[in-house]
Amino acid sequence: HGSDPVSPAPVLRDPDDDYLLALASTAEAAAIVSGDGDLLEHPDLDPPAITAREACIRFGLIAR
Repeated sequence: HGSDPVSPAPVLRDPDDDYLLALASTAEAAAIVSGDGDLLEHPDLDPPAITAREACIRFGLIAR
């Protein structure tokens, strides 16, 4: 999809996570799978952050 983002826009509480959000957005990811509260607690991420459990549910690996 192109090169890595050089200077991601500041969006999150932890500026080190902004790069991850920019990379996921550039890659057109459906979601960011994480246990990081800074990502999971942010209400308007695009793509959204979900837990590993939620990812497993979405992919049908475990039942709700």
